[in-house]
Amino acid sequence: MIRNRVRRRLRAAVAAHRDELVGGAYLFGGGREAATVSFASLRDAVGGLIRSVREEGT
Repeated sequence: MIRNRVRRRLRAAVAAHRDELVGGAYLFGGGREAATVSFASLRDAVGGLIRSVREEGT
């Protein structure tokens, strides 16, 4: 059940940043902490990861 909650929360966090995604494949994973951290923190962390990947690719 925790795994499914983490998946749903990660999916929603990535969707919040869909405009920042460039073509390619992304793999996000999260541990048990992702089920209990605030959604705002999770969303911000995912956004930071997406931005860091974009910066590395340029």
